[in-house]
Amino acid sequence: VFSGTRSKQTVGGKVMEGKLRVNNQIQVQRGEEILGKGRITSLKRDKEDVKEVSEGVECGMVIEGAPKIELADILLVFLIK
Repeated sequence: VFSGTRSKQTVGGKVMEGKLRVNNQIQVQRGEEILGKGRITSLKRDKEDVKEVSEGVECGMVIEGAPKIELADILLVFLIK
């Protein structure tokens, strides 16, 4: 976690499976518990804004609306059509 306000957080992580895209919905998981939901509003890769990040790649993201994210939390990402 790099920074945060009441409504937004800037965090870093690695995509373990699939892809991340701007506007994907997320759920924050700590242990076995789902803490809440949010949305990815921005993605960065090597200090550049990107629309998508692929599996195995580290990135930074701005997340809106989620509960406070802590080290080792898992972000479950999904697309609602």
